[in-house]
Amino acid sequence: KNRVAWVRCDYNEYFKTLHGRKESFYEKYNHVVCVSEKTRDNFVKIYPEYDKKTHCIYNPQDSSLITSQADIDDYDNRFDIDTDKIILVSPGRLNKVKRFDQIPSIARKLVDNGLQFVWYVIGDGEEKQTIANEILKHKVEDYVKMLGGKSNPHFYIKRAYLYVCLSSSEACPRVVNEAKILSTPVVSTDFPTIYEYIEDGVNGRIVRLEDVSQV
Repeated sequence: KNRVAWVRCDYNEYFKTLHGRKESFYEKYNHVVCVSEKTRDNFVKIYPEYDKKTHCIYNPQDSSLITSQADIDDYDNRFDIDTDKIILVSPGRLNKVKRFDQIPSIARKLVDNGLQFVWYVIGDGEEKQTIANEILKHKVEDYVKMLGGKSNPHFYIKRAYLYVCLSSSEACPRVVNEAKILSTPVVSTDFPTIYEYIEDGVNGRIVRLEDVSQV
């Protein structure tokens, strides 16, 4: 039998959860496929014995489906499509690695700099209440709006001025690719794999988390 294992995480980060203990089941596989070159590099650093059977294949994404979904109206009266303010969007699972909890403090800096914008957070997850508390703490209720989970986030991505990604780690940043397909400019933090998808200053910007408000 030809067994193939797919690795869809940054093994440097995942390995920490194993407390440095190697998993033994990979020896049973004929091939190990990682979803980015950096993901492969990190995997092979931990499992050098599997170097020759470890490969990179990027996650496939259906551009025609993404484009067609973006044209399907996903009505939400909290999303002001006709505003003259800059629309920012950040879709994704509300967990710690996505760092959505940093949005309110960044938004506060933008407000203090006089920028007129609305930043929509799209998604659900365990950090939802933390983010809501941060919005109140930084007094940006009029600027940061939480829309909850959406079955069709592409509608919102297409109509945004910028897609903002604040992740600390991504194996394959699918939403970055979706934004590129929809011709929405990308601003992303500098996690290792982003350099395979964005060329800084050409089709997006890559910055440190603390510099996002300066873009």
